[in-house]
Amino acid sequence: MTSSDIRPARKSQPTFFPADPGKFSRSAVVGSALGVAAASVGLSWSVGSLNLSTFFLVIGFVLAVFVRPPGTVLGYRLRLFDLIAIVYAAAAVGIENFDAMDLGHPPSPGYAYGPLYYFAAYVVARLMVQGISSFAGFLTGLVWPSIIVSVLGVLQLARVGPVMDFLLSQTTSGSLANRIALGASIRATSTIGHWTSLGAYLCAILACACALLILRRKTAGQVSAFALVAIITSAAGIVSTLTFASIIVAIVRSLSPPIQITV
Repeated sequence: MTSSDIRPARKSQPTFFPADPGKFSRSAVVGSALGVAAASVGLSWSVGSLNLSTFFLVIGFVLAVFVRPPGTVLGYRLRLFDLIAIVYAAAAVGIENFDAMDLGHPPSPGYAYGPLYYFAAYVVARLMVQGISSFAGFLTGLVWPSIIVSVLGVLQLARVGPVMDFLLSQTTSGSLANRIALGASIRATSTIGHWTSLGAYLCAILACACALLILRRKTAGQVSAFALVAIITSAAGIVSTLTFASIIVAIVRSLSPPIQITV
């Protein structure tokens, strides 16, 4: 008579999150550089000849090149979306500079050079995100500065004195100064510089935080407290802008079915 194994089958355990702590940490550091760059676009601070936002974007780009395994940067392969991003950046810069020359005025820095900033940030993400762990790390680094931005925005809407003084003296937000001078109602600008831009920034952050929440749930079977805090604060920050379009986007995002992420 042969004995049979009647031990209960072992339940599958949730995957450790992140699966590769090393990749998570490296991507989180680079993501943090881009996160600070995005969160500080309205600050008047500078490092040498670079404003703070540009400085951290450069830091992120340099780190992305050097923290990758040797030889992988040279093995970077262009994909269709890479070509679309290149064409967009080149066309936007070329059109703005051509129009400026044709009309006889200096090119607008935001339109003349902004697309290059976006393209550089895109390349950093392409270099760093190589799997689920690096993706989670990159998003984590990108998201955490937004919590500070959102809190400042809410306190600004509440007209907290020290926050108002800080934003008036340390940001390049002419729109905030103009509203105060006219006695108009305050709309949050935080460290971004304008309520519309702040709303757009936080809508993007809200999507990233939702992705983190889903990743944590799928890979570890747990709810990410960090992602929840980011979602709540970004939603509050969006409301503080009093921008109808951004609020609608946040509502639609909240009511939409969860996106499917393959891990």
